[in-house]
Amino acid sequence: MKRITYLLGIMLLFSSCASTYFFSTIDSVNKETVKDEQGRLITQNDSLDIYYSFDGSDGPILITVYNKGKEPLYIDWKRSSIIIDDMATSYIGKTMVLSGSANVTTIGNSFYSNTSSQSSASLNGAITKEPESISFIPPNSKIEYKTMNLASLNFNKVDNNIYNKRTNVDKNGNIVPVKAASFTSGDAPLRFRSYLTLYKDPQKPFSMEQEFYISSLIKTNRIHPSNMSSFFSESSDLFYSKAK
Repeated sequence: MKRITYLLGIMLLFSSCASTYFFSTIDSVNKETVKDEQGRLITQNDSLDIYYSFDGSDGPILITVYNKGKEPLYIDWKRSSIIIDDMATSYIGKTMVLSGSANVTTIGNSFYSNTSSQSSASLNGAITKEPESISFIPPNSKIEYKTMNLASLNFNKVDNNIYNKRTNVDKNGNIVPVKAASFTSGDAPLRFRSYLTLYKDPQKPFSMEQEFYISSLIKTNRIHPSNMSSFFSESSDLFYSKAK
């Protein structure tokens, strides 16, 4: 009896310590945007291709632009933004961590004595580093630009009643129970736009805008992101976040 009680206690301890994760799939509102085999969301025209990827923790936004034209193409990141809830945030601006130390020796030089002392100090903080605001793309070439994360999404606010019980498969082939929900662009818990300013001639800029939303959400405390099947972990349209 004591052994059974002990085992139940261990099980309760691990279940209470288990973290809840949300796995979100991104789709596009725009009909002209397609999704490739890697899960990248692609917008194309005669002169360029724009790829969006979101895979990773908290949805890091990776933008790839391929210049198919015969002339150089430029992207002005300072005039490009992600727009969430009508709030525009420029893609430019990153933070660098600053740390270091210093040793200082002080020498006294008076008429009566000649003494010295040594002290040390450490420096920690952060500085804002602004990357190049303009990207140059030669003809028939591409650039990749990794920006901020979608992050700061509190999926705990999503009504539990919208989830359905499903099963998923982890990378070891084990069948695991999860909760899942699907959304349209109208009722999604997150909908956002990406606005890019581009030009060949600085006097004639043009814009490209794509709109995205979360089309499905998986909630589980049974699968850690590192234990997801490769179908999910390698898909560019899926990101994960830890319950806040």
